[in-house]
Amino acid sequence: MSRQVHIVELTGCASRPLALYLKALGILRLVANQADPDAMGFWRESGFVLVSQLDADALLRFFLEDYRPTPLVDPWNGGSGFYPKDNHSGIAPVRAATASRFKAYREAIELGDRLIAGRDSAPEKEDKFELIRTYASECSDVASEWVDAAIVISGEGEPTYPALFGTGGNDGRLDFTNNFMQRMAALFDLANPEGAATSYGRASLPAALFGASSPAVREKTSIGQFFPSSAGGANAGTGPTGDAAANPWDFVLMLEGGIVLRASAVRRLASDNLARASAPFALHTSAAGFASATNDEEKNRGEQWLPIWSRPSSFPEIKRLFTEGRSVVGRKPVRRPVDFARAIARQGVARGIEAFERFGYLERNGQSNLAAGLGRWQVEARPRQNLLDPVADWFGRLEKAARDRNAPGSFQRLRRLVEERILDCTKRPEDPQSWIALLIEAGKAERQCVVSPRFAGNQGLFPLRRLPQDFLDAVDDGTPEVRLAIALASLVDTSRHDDVAKSLREYWLPMKGDRQFDSGANGLVIPPRLVGRGEDLTTDLMRVLVRRAMELKRTKHRSSLALHARGERYARLDDVEAYIDGVLDEDRILQLALPLMAVESFGSSKATRAPYRTPDPAHALFRLVTPCVSDDENSEIILEPRVLRALERGDDRSASSVALARLRSLGLRPKISNIVVSPARLLRIGAALLFPLSKTELSRCRSVLLKPAPKNESNNPTSDA
Repeated sequence: MSRQVHIVELTGCASRPLALYLKALGILRLVANQADPDAMGFWRESGFVLVSQLDADALLRFFLEDYRPTPLVDPWNGGSGFYPKDNHSGIAPVRAATASRFKAYREAIELGDRLIAGRDSAPEKEDKFELIRTYASECSDVASEWVDAAIVISGEGEPTYPALFGTGGNDGRLDFTNNFMQRMAALFDLANPEGAATSYGRASLPAALFGASSPAVREKTSIGQFFPSSAGGANAGTGPTGDAAANPWDFVLMLEGGIVLRASAVRRLASDNLARASAPFALHTSAAGFASATNDEEKNRGEQWLPIWSRPSSFPEIKRLFTEGRSVVGRKPVRRPVDFARAIARQGVARGIEAFERFGYLERNGQSNLAAGLGRWQVEARPRQNLLDPVADWFGRLEKAARDRNAPGSFQRLRRLVEERILDCTKRPEDPQSWIALLIEAGKAERQCVVSPRFAGNQGLFPLRRLPQDFLDAVDDGTPEVRLAIALASLVDTSRHDDVAKSLREYWLPMKGDRQFDSGANGLVIPPRLVGRGEDLTTDLMRVLVRRAMELKRTKHRSSLALHARGERYARLDDVEAYIDGVLDEDRILQLALPLMAVESFGSSKATRAPYRTPDPAHALFRLVTPCVSDDENSEIILEPRVLRALERGDDRSASSVALARLRSLGLRPKISNIVVSPARLLRIGAALLFPLSKTELSRCRSVLLKPAPKNESNNPTSDA
C-alpha cells in the first residue's frame, strides 16, 4: 500500500527567534513520536516544512485530540507548583486530570509529590542534588527526556545546568514547568474525561502553526528568554511598560522542542566543566559579532548555534544530529564562536546543514535573560581558511589573558575587536579588507604588550608567528599602501648568522627568536633597540634607520644597512615617492607592515609594470649614500650616520653637504650642488630610505642624480652598488 505524503508549510515556525525555532523541532518530534514515525522536516525561507501523512487539517486534529504532553516537572525548584507558597493553577488541574493523554504527566507529578513529602519549601544544595538524582533514576522514560535536556549529571554526581533551561527548569522567578502546566489548563479542559481542547485552544492553534500570532490568541503569560519581543518590559506595549504576552501553543511547543537539545547526550565535548558547553552546539560566550554586545561576559551564559537544513530529514536523523551536536577544527572540538565560525567555513559540520542560527544567552534588564538572535552563518566552502590557524592559536592565549580579572581594559577591547575580525574573515575570505583589518587589530594587540609588559609577561603572551605566505595575497588589494607594507615587512637583517629572528620586528617588539617575546621575572624585557612606537610611520622609520646605522657603524657591515628584501618584494618607486609627497594613508602602511613581519616566507611577487616616474633628486641623493645592501662588503661607500641624523633634524643643508661630499670623494659627479627641502619633507625622504628598491629603480636614481663618467675614466666599482 502506497504511503500518501503531505507537505505542510508551517509559516508560524521561523528559524528565529529561538522560541519559533524550538517550536518547529517540537512539532516534528511530537508528530514523529505520536502520529507518523516516518515524518520528516526541513527549512525554507518561509519557515519550517513538515512532510508526513498528516495534511494541515489532520495536523490540527492531532494536537487538539491526540497530543500527549511530555511530563515537565521540576520538584527540586521553588515555584514549581509542588510547595504550599507556589502557584497551583496549573499543577492542580493536571494532577486531577483523568484523560489518558495526561497519564504520564500524572505519574510524574505523583513521583514528585512522593519525593518531597513533608517539605514546605524547595531543598537546597546537597538535598536538592539528591532529589534530582532520585527523580532522574525513578521517572519514566518519557519524563527523563525533560530531565536530560534541563540537567547534566556530572561524573561526580552533581547536577549542572545548560543555559537553555536556566537552572534546571527555571529562569530566575520564572518556572518553565509550572507555566507549561498553566498553559495546559488554558488549552485543554482537564476535567473532561477525554481531555478535549478548549475553545481558546482550538482558536489559537492555527495561528501558532500557520501564521503570526494576533492579539486575539495571545494571553498574558511569562514567555521567558526564548521570545525577547514578547517578554514584556519597557517599550514592549502601550505605555512605558508592557505585559509579557504570547500564544500559549507557542510556549508549549517551544518547550517540547527544547527537549530535542538533550544536554547529557553530548558530554563528550571537552567543555572545561562548563555545563552550557555540554548542550548541542553550545559554546563559550562572546561579545564579538553583534552590536549590542557587552564586555561583562560574566553575565552571559554562552551561545548556541542551531542548524538549518534544507533537505527533508527524519526525526531520528535530526535527533542524531543534535546528539552528536559538535563541530571540530582539525581534531579539536570547538568551544568558542570564533572556532565554530572557522569550522563552518571548512564545512566541518554534519552534512546537509546549510546554515546556523546564532543565539546568545544574555543578561539584560536587571537579571532577566534573553536568548538574543545574533545572526545567521552560512555553511559553504570558502578559500583561505587555513590562514586563520596560526592566528587562532595566538588569539587563544590573548583571549585567556583578556578574561583575567586583572586584565587592563585595553586587552579586553582588543580581544573583542580581533575576534570580530576573525569572524569577518570566515564570512568574507575573498575580501582583502577583512584580512587587512584582522592583521591591523592583531598588530595593535601585539604592541599593547609593550605598553603593559608586566601583564603580558605574566600571562605568557606571545607575538604572531609563522604566518603562511598566502597572507600576502590575501591582503593584496592593489593599493600602494599595501604594496609598501609588504615591501617593508619583507626586510631581513643580513648581518646576523644565528637563529635569532632576522626581521625588523625587533625594533618594535621585544622579540626572542621568531616565536616569543623576551621576558623575565618582571615581565617583558624592553631592549634599547626597541625604538619603534607603532604610532607614526615617518617617525618610526627614521628612528629605526638611525639606530641601525649606529649598530652597524663599527662592524664589517658598515657599508650598508645590511637589509635584504625577501622574495625580491621591492617597493615601487612611484609608491615610495607618493609616500614622500604625503598622499598615502601612512597609518595603514605601518599598522599592516608590523604584523606582516610575522609571515614566514616571502615568495616572488607577481610582476606588474609600474608607471615610470622621474625620481626626486633629493630622494635620489640620499638613496645612493644609504644603500640597503652592498654587493661588495669592501666597498668604499660607508654609511654616514651624520646624514641620517641631519635628515631626522630636518637640516637639509647639513644632510646634502655631507652626502654630496661623500659622492665626490668616490669620484662620482652629482648634477646638483645643493638641495632646498622643507624639514617635514626631508624627514619623509629619510624615512623612505627603509623601503627597498630594485636595481632597476636604483639605476633611475643614479641617472637623475649623476653625470655620466668621462669616456677615458673607468666606472667606479661602487656605481652599481
